[in-house]
Amino acid sequence: MDAYSLYFDGACEPKNPGGIGTWGFVLLRGKEVIAQEYGNIGEGEGVTNNVAEYNAMLMGLQLARDTLKSGDKLVVYGDSQLAIKQMNGRYNVNSDRIRHFYKLATSMAKVVKQNGVSVSFEWIPREQNEKADELSHTAFVEYCAAHGRDYHPCTCGGTLVKRTNRKTGGSFYGCSRYPKCKKTKEVEVACPSSE
Repeated sequence: MDAYSLYFDGACEPKNPGGIGTWGFVLLRGKEVIAQEYGNIGEGEGVTNNVAEYNAMLMGLQLARDTLKSGDKLVVYGDSQLAIKQMNGRYNVNSDRIRHFYKLATSMAKVVKQNGVSVSFEWIPREQNEKADELSHTAFVEYCAAHGRDYHPCTCGGTLVKRTNRKTGGSFYGCSRYPKCKKTKEVEVACPSSE
């Protein structure tokens, strides 16, 4: 009997909803990393942080289904209170969009349990979910590079998004995690040609 931990995270940057949805997860046996994966779910209408979180959890549960054996124990950790509390039956699933992913995740968890694996879900703060968060962010950076998107990282792990000052009309970059992070950066203006 082995003890496994699944850490998952999802994000929707630079805006939520409608941004670029990305996910990442890490599966550990004890302290040994067994697998880590990340990817994206696209962007635009229908893409939200919660949808990305559920995708991350679902992808990790699918790997657990294929990897763990009867008698093993799996604890699924995430910093999404909504997803964890819904999986534990403490929150209702009111969103039609989330209901679809919730059903997929609960069905996958049921399959893992039917394989003889003990499964539980626990909420953790973001600071304890750094690796999954980092993988989700890597997926975002790679998506931006592949699609030629202007990308400015923030030191908090968010994205500096181009915004307009309502009073002056000037442009600046503000963190996508505002108001939690209030970092800004001035928009660089190209110098006019001297010709």
